[in-house]
Amino acid sequence: MTRRILPAGQACGVPHWAAALLAAVLVAALPASAIAQQATPSLSKLSIHLILNYTTGARQIVAAHPRVLKILDTHTSMLEAMRDYKARTPGGIVVLRIYTSHRYTLNDNPYTAAEHFWNSILAPRVNALSPQDRALIDYLEGPNEADSTPTWNSPAEVAWYNAFWMRLAPLIASAGFRPCAYSISVGNPPGSLEEIYKILDTIAPSLRVIKQLGGAWSYHPYTILYTKDVGIENWYSLRYRLFYSYFASKHPDLVDLPMILTEGGVDGQSSPLGPGWKGGGDAAKFQDWLAWWDNEIRKDPYILGCTLFQSGDLVGWWSFDIEPIAAWLAQHLQNNRATGTPRQARQAANGQAVTISGGVVSAAFPGVLYVQSPDRAHGVRVEKANHGVQVGARVDVSGIARTNADGEKYIQADWVSALGSVPVSPLAIRSTWLGGGPWLYNPATGAGQRGVTGGVGVNNIGLLATVWGRVDSVQWNPQPARVMLDDGTGQLIRVDFPGGVILPATGSYVRVTGPVSCYASGSSILPRLLLRSQNDLQILSP
Repeated sequence: MTRRILPAGQACGVPHWAAALLAAVLVAALPASAIAQQATPSLSKLSIHLILNYTTGARQIVAAHPRVLKILDTHTSMLEAMRDYKARTPGGIVVLRIYTSHRYTLNDNPYTAAEHFWNSILAPRVNALSPQDRALIDYLEGPNEADSTPTWNSPAEVAWYNAFWMRLAPLIASAGFRPCAYSISVGNPPGSLEEIYKILDTIAPSLRVIKQLGGAWSYHPYTILYTKDVGIENWYSLRYRLFYSYFASKHPDLVDLPMILTEGGVDGQSSPLGPGWKGGGDAAKFQDWLAWWDNEIRKDPYILGCTLFQSGDLVGWWSFDIEPIAAWLAQHLQNNRATGTPRQARQAANGQAVTISGGVVSAAFPGVLYVQSPDRAHGVRVEKANHGVQVGARVDVSGIARTNADGEKYIQADWVSALGSVPVSPLAIRSTWLGGGPWLYNPATGAGQRGVTGGVGVNNIGLLATVWGRVDSVQWNPQPARVMLDDGTGQLIRVDFPGGVILPATGSYVRVTGPVSCYASGSSILPRLLLRSQNDLQILSP
């Protein structure tokens, strides 16, 4: 945590964990509830980084269902906190870091160093856990900041670090955890924009491996000048935006790589009270800054959350201690929960932030969900990579309302969390009514849902539906494979088939089920049904 801070845009000094962890302090704690009340995570992206103790304040925050919780090591209090958190928030994320004082240098082979880090530091600790506790850990961090490895001081260090993670990430993944890589200290990677971009180019190969393994990377976003000026904070607490802006132009496959902010808050203060937030002002000032900053990081869908440093060490890192603001943070988490509906999400203008609370997943494809209201009155497409959600799940969703090139309203989600499940049944719809007319559609803002060309009746785009008809034709190319159905009215309906499904023969009569979507054909918008699986196809007459 010791940091040397230089002006914005200049190289920052390499920080390191200089002090050993102190002996655990006995802290009065509220007794855990016999039965924890479960809920989906808060829409706020703020949470806490736990050290040494599971305090009264930390228990308040955990009970408010943050998105992410970070624990340092696997001693009793950390495991208690992890279990309590997952019991209350099954859809939340646990990040584990294992402390080590071991140090590698450029003289060490990076692949051998990664294997040593796994075999000697990470594996012994996680392998000592029960299967039940192992299952609660989502992400496993590697070396912290520049504590253990070469990092950013030269091109040789950057190349070494990339090679290290090329080897460590698969080792973590093979043990059943998601890798959380790099743990970049505030103000780093250092240098001018051009120098930062060269570093990102060098580590891009390992970031691709991490993404393929379902992992994330990490930055430690402290404010140093304690401002709410985005132009300044882009070099400090929002510095990660520089990375993703560059990815958009040079590495577009990395623009949705998840990032977890595994430390954060205030640092670099010069007060005798210490470098943390206590050295920069009172609790009210810190709370005001956190509310502003939470609003900023919620604009970035690739950010999964931030674990503020720190809770639990009441001596060694006193000026960073979160305990005095714990009640405020718990209330902030409770005040920021999903409250919206699929109807409201569909009605939103493009670019508007939306939420859904308790929606029902009617279809789950790679990177895409369809979520509808329990009464089946409204449904909407949701796009989220690696969503991990199944049909029937009750979900909370947060994101931004968009309209795609095919004219379909969707949510670009930054968060999807499931809790519980319900049966899902389709609506039976005549093919002539599939899609329907416009619903509260405003072409200037994108609000509402455009109807299909010539559509009649209630707009049903986004809802799970069943239609019948005779297979008029089968088309294998372009992908996805599709059939055109005729229900006797002469109006053909397109049905898209996922890979692995056996297509029906031309002339057969079928019943098909899937979410109603639409597609652009010239200047027209036409309806289509998206088959979910082989079970959604019934041959009525061959």
